[in-house]
Amino acid sequence: MNAHAIAWADFSAFTGFLRTSRHRKVTHAFLCLEDFPGEACIKCRLMQCITIAFMDFKKVTNGDEVIVIPVPCSYRDCIELARSDYFRYVGRKASFMQLLSYAFCNHCFGFSFWLRMSAYRGWLYLFCRWMHRRYGRKFGLQIAPSVLIGYGLYIGHGCGTIVNPSAIIGSNVNLSQFTTVGSNEGRAAVIGNNVYIGPSVCLVENVHIGSNSCIGAGAVVVKDVPCDATVAGVPARVIGKNRHGNYVGHRWSCPVC
Repeated sequence: MNAHAIAWADFSAFTGFLRTSRHRKVTHAFLCLEDFPGEACIKCRLMQCITIAFMDFKKVTNGDEVIVIPVPCSYRDCIELARSDYFRYVGRKASFMQLLSYAFCNHCFGFSFWLRMSAYRGWLYLFCRWMHRRYGRKFGLQIAPSVLIGYGLYIGHGCGTIVNPSAIIGSNVNLSQFTTVGSNEGRAAVIGNNVYIGPSVCLVENVHIGSNSCIGAGAVVVKDVPCDATVAGVPARVIGKNRHGNYVGHRWSCPVC
């Protein structure tokens, strides 16, 4: 019996108390993992499986694709989401104390950190919400905790970014300065995974931004953007295939769910 099989046997015994649906989700996630050698890697992946087991996920239709958005159910989930954001900035994982210290050193991550912590209404909710509003007022950032946001949010330069509460943001998305995701009808944009949004971009109403796309600076998006495309202009139009995947760096490996 190899190391993966032994680790999975121990993990199955530990998760025996889980409901059938969640146990099936963990099993599926573990079987879909890449073959990482070494006990440390196995431990890391098992911890990711535990996160999948306890965190809820919401599937959202984005044009022709379906994106999966994590919904935190505890402060452990909030910290995991904040850790994914930290990874986008630094390129490595961190402990809670490292997250907290970096939040006071980088105002972009600081806002993101308190945004994540405010997404769960626990005993720290009032303090986290106060910190979130404090950062928002100081730097002109308006992203409500109710916004559905995937793993690895990156806020570039952290100034004048506004996101409507009805918007949905996938995993590994870059939001630049003076970006507006707005709506006057209560249905804002749905943004896929691995999307780069340049400075001063406006996403108008319920447009769908496909995964792995790139939106150039100053674009006003009024129509859906296909996957793997680069758009620019006013109004925005497709100018070619997305060749700027490197703009979305340090991508967080999203768990299978």
